[in-house]
Amino acid sequence: MIQKSAALETVWQDWQKYCALPRDDTILRVVTSLRQNYPDHTVTVAEEKAGILDYARAGNATLSRDEDDGRFVAVREYGVANRRAATKAGKHTDDIRFGTHYCSWRNKDFIIFTVDWVKDLFGKHKKAYFILYERNQVASNESPPKIVDELIAEATKWNQDTREEIWVYDQHQWTKSESLYQSVQQARWDDVVLDPAFKKELIADVEGFFDNEAEYKEFAVSWKRGVILHGSPGNGKSISIKALMRSLAARTSPIPTLYVKSLAGCFNEFYSIGQIFEKARAAAPCLLVFEDLDSLVKEKVRSFFLNEVDGIADNNGIMLIGSTNYLGKLDPSITQRPSRFDRKYPFELPAHAERTRYAEYWRSKLLKNERVEFPEGLAAAIADQTDGFSFAYLKEVFVTSLLSIVAAKRRGANEPEELSEVDGKTNGHVEGKEDPFATVLLWRVVQKQIQSMKAQMKAAKESAEQAEKAEKQKGDKKTDDHDDEKDEGCGC
Repeated sequence: MIQKSAALETVWQDWQKYCALPRDDTILRVVTSLRQNYPDHTVTVAEEKAGILDYARAGNATLSRDEDDGRFVAVREYGVANRRAATKAGKHTDDIRFGTHYCSWRNKDFIIFTVDWVKDLFGKHKKAYFILYERNQVASNESPPKIVDELIAEATKWNQDTREEIWVYDQHQWTKSESLYQSVQQARWDDVVLDPAFKKELIADVEGFFDNEAEYKEFAVSWKRGVILHGSPGNGKSISIKALMRSLAARTSPIPTLYVKSLAGCFNEFYSIGQIFEKARAAAPCLLVFEDLDSLVKEKVRSFFLNEVDGIADNNGIMLIGSTNYLGKLDPSITQRPSRFDRKYPFELPAHAERTRYAEYWRSKLLKNERVEFPEGLAAAIADQTDGFSFAYLKEVFVTSLLSIVAAKRRGANEPEELSEVDGKTNGHVEGKEDPFATVLLWRVVQKQIQSMKAQMKAAKESAEQAEKAEKQKGDKKTDDHDDEKDEGCGC
């Protein structure tokens, strides 16, 4: 392709002049300049979401940049690699403000101008691709050229797919998150300690939804479903959601996840909800996740949200998962109306069997560790002493205990400090009764951590009770003041 440097330079000069002036219609300005300077080319504008340059760089087309760096403006960015992914290095990327590329696709040549500009008073940027294609290659009735439309369509479809990424909605836009993907890859069902029957039912419910489209159609039932995971913090809701995301992505026909982080942004929450469901319908079949549903769907947008969930729009193929620590905070219109969230799965504090199973999970991880003794039967003893503990508290007990043992060995000590405080009166055993694990270091350290956690739990409970009491007294005072005002008003 002949690179028309003079024309390109003129377009560049036009762009510089325009950037120095008050903004009006940027797309019109750029298109006008390109048509004047490239009269033998058609000009087609594609939105940023087409991702044409990313599509080409992935090997789907050949791409080269204008050789004159003086006509290229970009913000250079460096993405740091996940530390756990030792084989992967970080990478540099360019957030292009103005740049020109020459692209060859399906043996056809294109000139692609990438232009970025500030579109509003909030400083929000907009980007577009201006695709030039030679007129002598276009049939007289093609406007825009068919080959350009095909390029835009293929690039857009390619960019909608995720590759070691997960779609996340935040600040009024969808972006692909590599970090969430890496986090999800660490979540395996083998690591999720729940009642086996409960876990099996949850997996079957979600996986079965995507397996049974034909059955839904056979019985004329809309192929959509919603479930709510609820319960106090730290009992497995988040890791269960991640495990579901991982297993769905690993299917022969992968099911994508759309994760809603926040509805906040420059626009209102109604706009966010509309964008979220528009994306979900385009991606279906998919899993749509609203974590902390009670904090996301406030009263003012509840009706709009519910209309998107089961209104006239087609939500076929969408499995909704909402989670909440406080089921009572959700309006009954969300939790009790059929066809919205059909099932509620309670994630309660683990019973003795689950606490034992969780301790056994840690024992299995430490079996090959020669520095820590974890004898058979100790898991049940730990479960005996942790009634009322969530999985998060149990994890803290094990992590802190193991780290304190490592720290002691690092400084040359046989055991952590102040273990002498752990005795028959404080470790929960009947005084005078022989403790079969009395000489096991891990058991003694774990008991100390259990004591510490119980003290923290007691303090947190007392603090919550005091806050609740203060709030009640504040409400009572407001009621009394209101009654006094009523009395004054009636002349009493």
